[in-house]
Amino acid sequence: NYILEIKKVQPEGPYHLLGHCFSNAVCLEMANQLEQAGEQVSMIIIDSAPAHLIPLEKKKPVSRFLRILGDANWSLLYRKLRRRYFLIRKKVVPRQESEAERQLNQMVKSLNSIYAAYSWKPFNGKVTLIRSSQFAEKEGKNFHLKQWESLSKALEVHVVPGRHTTIFEEPSVEGLADKIEQSLD
Repeated sequence: NYILEIKKVQPEGPYHLLGHCFSNAVCLEMANQLEQAGEQVSMIIIDSAPAHLIPLEKKKPVSRFLRILGDANWSLLYRKLRRRYFLIRKKVVPRQESEAERQLNQMVKSLNSIYAAYSWKPFNGKVTLIRSSQFAEKEGKNFHLKQWESLSKALEVHVVPGRHTTIFEEPSVEGLADKIEQSLD
């Protein structure tokens, strides 16, 4: 349906598709369908990757805890312990969620199931991955690179200053817009 709508505005390529978060699957599927139809296509992906494609490495909590202690990374230790506390507290004292929160949580759960079940097929064209500096600096987000390397023949990676949740807001959006514009050249 999205391709039909795009073709109403622009009947022929080249096409540049932009995906972010859950729209990665839609963007990838559209790119593959357009390519199969003989169109020239490129994709720009913002700060995300399919989390269900390649099993993520599971670190053992004890070894991670010992590594954090060994590194004397007190701020990380504090964040990890605080997160554990709130996770345990949430299980012990469940909070009443509003109907809107319940519906949003159900939608996210449903999207995660669809996302996990999607058949991720590699794309023959170019994929440009634009990462926030927040995710680029996080070791736990390096799977983004591995995922897109396995899904594309040509991967180009850029990093822009900012955070994942605010990359589309000022001042981060200016750097993002510059990288998108460069990718379209």
